[in-house]
Amino acid sequence: MDKEIYLKKDKKENYLRRIVAFKNKDEKVIRRLQRKNPNDLNLKFEFAKLLLSKGEEYYDEAEKLLIDLLQTRNKRYAMLELGKLEYKKENLKEARTYFEKLLSIWEDAYARLELGKIEYDLENFEKAKFNFEKVLKEKYDPLVLFQLARTEKKLGNFPQARIYFKAVSKTILDEDIKPAALLELGKLEAEDGNINEARKILKDLASNNEPYANKLLIMLEYKNGNYLETIKLINEELKNNEVVDEKIILELSKKLNIFFNVDYDAIPMTYINKQVLDYDEYTALYHIIDRHINGIDSFNFNKKIDIYELFQETKTMLARENKVKNLVFNDIYVIPYQSIGQYEEEYLKVVTLPNSKNIITMYPMFTEYLAENEDMFEIKKKLVKRFRKNSK
Repeated sequence: MDKEIYLKKDKKENYLRRIVAFKNKDEKVIRRLQRKNPNDLNLKFEFAKLLLSKGEEYYDEAEKLLIDLLQTRNKRYAMLELGKLEYKKENLKEARTYFEKLLSIWEDAYARLELGKIEYDLENFEKAKFNFEKVLKEKYDPLVLFQLARTEKKLGNFPQARIYFKAVSKTILDEDIKPAALLELGKLEAEDGNINEARKILKDLASNNEPYANKLLIMLEYKNGNYLETIKLINEELKNNEVVDEKIILELSKKLNIFFNVDYDAIPMTYINKQVLDYDEYTALYHIIDRHINGIDSFNFNKKIDIYELFQETKTMLARENKVKNLVFNDIYVIPYQSIGQYEEEYLKVVTLPNSKNIITMYPMFTEYLAENEDMFEIKKKLVKRFRKNSK
């Protein structure tokens, strides 16, 4: 009887010691407890979570503990934490595998949301949409609706994205998400050509001291040729010691022969900055030859292509139907061109200065890259491998 009472007392003391150790994040005590109780799965799992919270230097040890738990009744929780860990390490495809395995045996809203975010980051927008919608069916969450709105925008579904951004901006559940939703709505209106609406949204945000709103307003006014308003906004930003995009400063200084209160000598003269300030065709050609004829880890041109002739010919092919992006500092074109690359790529990507035919760079692309949402160099590896195999 006395022995039974003693064991109960000892068990209770161990339990209390364990609670205190985890509360205080006492690594030494927890390690000692684990050595005494190597088969305690819950203890192992909680210890792994504690290690994850302590920083990158503990990730490998935590990962080993969690992998051990994959063969136990705690495997669901281990999969979830491993997915989160791989996501932290930016191993998106490994994280996706863990979350997909988990969701195949157990529906979990957090895992579903994380999987949606991963698919979004990998530019698999339809899959991202599916996962965000599934989370929202279970429970409304403005953060998830915000993610869905961004996804709809990426898919080109502007009307639906607009509805979602507006809904999020009116939420009372999470005040922090409102300005983010309005910023995205402002960008959407600008991209959709509703310049006045975009301007109104961004000005309202700027008046409420939303820091990024002024930066977007600068880009909006600059892109639409409202240089006097752009200059006014830039001067306000500089007065408040805010960073202004150096390309806009250089471009306006060149176009209007004006000077801002900045240290021009401190602006790095990168290839793009030099071309913005003083475009030179021969510099562009040299850049293309260096990167895409002599390049090592890049898409290179077919050796039979005369790059000088191609450069001049490409200028005549920069038509509106080939323009795929109209950005602040450059325009992007994609032109079908048979066997343009050394591995038989069939598309030519061309980047120019905005609203001009001044080519900054151009290089071959695979047809598949335009359709697939994967990393460009991952696709290159696959297709180069296939090309070499077929050439034997």
